[in-house]
Amino acid sequence: MAGLGYSVLPAGRGESAVAFIIRAGTRTDEPAPGIRRDRLLTAADTRDGRIVIDRFQVAAGRDLEVAVEPGALAWLQVLSGNAALAGMELTPDIMSRLPAPFAGVFRARTSCDLLLSRVPDALRFGHARGNGAHAAKSFDWTREPVLQSMHDDRKRIYVATRTLFGTSALKGEIIIYPPGATCPAHHHEGAEHYQYVVRGAGIAVIDGVQRPLGAGDILYNLENEQHWFRNDGDEDFVFVEYFVPGTCRTVWAPGADICEWLPTGADIMGREPSRHIPRHSHGDPTPL
Repeated sequence: MAGLGYSVLPAGRGESAVAFIIRAGTRTDEPAPGIRRDRLLTAADTRDGRIVIDRFQVAAGRDLEVAVEPGALAWLQVLSGNAALAGMELTPDIMSRLPAPFAGVFRARTSCDLLLSRVPDALRFGHARGNGAHAAKSFDWTREPVLQSMHDDRKRIYVATRTLFGTSALKGEIIIYPPGATCPAHHHEGAEHYQYVVRGAGIAVIDGVQRPLGAGDILYNLENEQHWFRNDGDEDFVFVEYFVPGTCRTVWAPGADICEWLPTGADIMGREPSRHIPRHSHGDPTPL
């Protein structure tokens, strides 16, 4: 299966827990002229079809039809370029949650690279109806506070939380590993999650197995799989990771330093952030 860009890692603690990597550019098609699609994660890839992710490259002036089914939780992240959708101006600074149901047209003003992600049946993960969590919403994630790891140079920026998305069915963050950075071994209980590499390269260690990751790759982790990362390169290793559901417990390996995140008082541009997030460890009940 590796020749198809799909590699399976050894089983984790759970009987059917198997992490896998989808390599960038290995499952592509062209659904319309000027539009290239990379099927990063399909419903068939996971045991319960909990998340679907497509990466689109849309040529300037082309339109991409976007649809979201009832009961789904969907969000869009532009990686490069600028566009418009449902009255929202979209750039790499903007994170957008789409309503459900939804049908609209993504209009690329310049050449665009974007991720379109959805949890098809988000209601089973606590995405309640009638609380405003199904309306369209966008925000500038670069104004969110940057958090600094207590033990090393890693940084974290939350991009999907109950405060930001109005739901606990999902939690997401951008993680930045400077050269030489690493993290303690740990696993999560109560959620599955994935990392999409935005830029740079790094090493993922899954239940003791080392696997290289590069820009555009996705690593999918099931519950209870021990993992950690390191950056052996000379540039930042940056990924965005999402948990479904957004509530889970983090269990650190014996003897590992508990990773705590401290407020820096600044956003990624060095400005005063739009809000304050207190010191916390991942998985604790701190409101985010």
